[in-house]
Amino acid sequence: MPIAEPPVIAAFQDLAAFDLKPATASGGMDLRAIKPRCAPAAGGEIVVCAPDPEKERLRALPDTFVADEALPRARRDLGGGADIGVRLDQQRLGGVQSNRVMVDLNFKF
Repeated sequence: MPIAEPPVIAAFQDLAAFDLKPATASGGMDLRAIKPRCAPAAGGEIVVCAPDPEKERLRALPDTFVADEALPRARRDLGGGADIGVRLDQQRLGGVQSNRVMVDLNFKF
C-alpha cells in the first residue's frame, strides 16, 4: 500500500536558531544559584555542604495515637469441621490487574 504523503523533512537549523545561543555571548544569561546552599568559606577553611538527613526522617508516633480496629474477618463456621469465608484478592493476568472476590470453603480432615 503506497504512502499517501511523504514524511516532512525538517529544515536545517544552525546555531543562530538555537534558543541558548545568547548564553554563550559575553554578558549573556547568569546561571548562578540565587541563594547559595552553604555559607562562604573564611580564610583557609573548607566548607562541605550536605542536605539535612533529619529533614525527611519519620518520627515515632506519639503515645496518644490509637489505631482504628479493623473489620472482623468475613468467615462463618458451618459445623462438622467446615467453614466458609469471603475475601478480596488482586492478581495480574496478562499484564492487567484483576480485582476479584474469592469465596473460600475449608474442610478440616
